[in-house]
Amino acid sequence: GLSVSRKLCSTPVDGEAGIDPFAMVIKVAAVSWLSVCLLKISLGSGTYFVAGSLTLVRSRNPGTRETGIDRINRWHSSASVLPEVVEQGGAEALLSALPSAQPATRLTILELLVRMAPVGNAKVRLTSMQAASHAAASCTSTAFGHDANGIERCESLAAALGQALEGED
Repeated sequence: GLSVSRKLCSTPVDGEAGIDPFAMVIKVAAVSWLSVCLLKISLGSGTYFVAGSLTLVRSRNPGTRETGIDRINRWHSSASVLPEVVEQGGAEALLSALPSAQPATRLTILELLVRMAPVGNAKVRLTSMQAASHAAASCTSTAFGHDANGIERCESLAAALGQALEGED
């Protein structure tokens, strides 16, 4: 009984395990870094995960592409984050996804492209890829079926993209 209580209450001596100050510093640094990242994310800095969302947009799987486009629209479409999306090739990725997107997603892509056109070098990139003609071609009855409102909205967005790409810098 007495020897057990001495072992429980005694302090470590040479050779016994104690608190490693280096390991403690590493743990505190890791927790601090993670806390700062989570705080930035929670405060709306949407630049985190842009690359992951664009990877989804570039996927060959249609469902995965739709998820990526939705993530770009929900998480990365603010004016402060769009430059990062453009820098990472987001305009090109969205334009490439346009022909195979579902009707509602086509409209989302066109809305995003219109907003991206004046950002960074998106205008040059989209113009070189003939984005205006691709946008207009995506507004067919084949894509939207008998949804006249969808076709009209698509044509309006395609025209807005064309104007944004033709306008002065």
